[in-house]
Amino acid sequence: MINEVENALTRGDCTTALIHSTRLYESQYTDNRIRMLYVSSQGCRAGINMYQVYEELLSLSSANPIGEFVRIFPSSTSDSKLQSTWAAVDALQTVMLPGAVVATADQTAPNSFNRGSVLTQDLTEDARIYGFFLSMALLGASGNRFGNPSPTYGQGTDYTWTTKVRVQADTTGTACSLATGLLLFLDSAQFIQSKLPSSSASAVGAALGILNGVITFGDAKCLLATGSAPVCTAAKQRLLYRGACEETDAAAAYAAGLIEGLNTLWL
Repeated sequence: MINEVENALTRGDCTTALIHSTRLYESQYTDNRIRMLYVSSQGCRAGINMYQVYEELLSLSSANPIGEFVRIFPSSTSDSKLQSTWAAVDALQTVMLPGAVVATADQTAPNSFNRGSVLTQDLTEDARIYGFFLSMALLGASGNRFGNPSPTYGQGTDYTWTTKVRVQADTTGTACSLATGLLLFLDSAQFIQSKLPSSSASAVGAALGILNGVITFGDAKCLLATGSAPVCTAAKQRLLYRGACEETDAAAAYAAGLIEGLNTLWL
């Protein structure tokens, strides 16, 4: 069945790849190879073509990186691209280095066949590299769905999840997933930058420099809600898990700040 998944991915048959990889991923036989195949199958459905995206990096706009992600990763309510990025992010966190010891507070899905970690240093290099492309797909699909982009990919409508209450009221998980995507991009972009040729690394660095600005907003919103910098640091770390906003007020407040910052930085 693994060969069937790999062959389906090679020919771009995302549906077949996802059907078979899901069966393997949800079984007791799952391992890192199967997990990455499942991530890649979800990424396939999300429209991720790593070679094409790599080419796009050469012309990435340093002034409006979110707009570029929106351009590269179109999505609408008639497709499942956004939902596939969410599933892929969840699975990516299970592709851990052999022997990784994960504290209870940093685990995801601890009682499943696919226990994961929110600490990116626990993940394999392949997973962290793929996370870079996946984060752009999540941010791009989200922008197309909820940001009403202009013909030049500017933000037409602000995201509404800019308070803790609104984030917690979002039963779809869209708001927290958006915050997760932002943090995943910041982490994975920093990780991959040193592995790229200078021209691509420069473009990634410029985007990273701009989007790092969301952290100031997240810190401020969380501190206002909790009054504790250590609590906010922990909330930021936990937000690499899409379900974090349901766990604590601090995570929901931090996510609201990140999204407020995104509204400011998406031109």
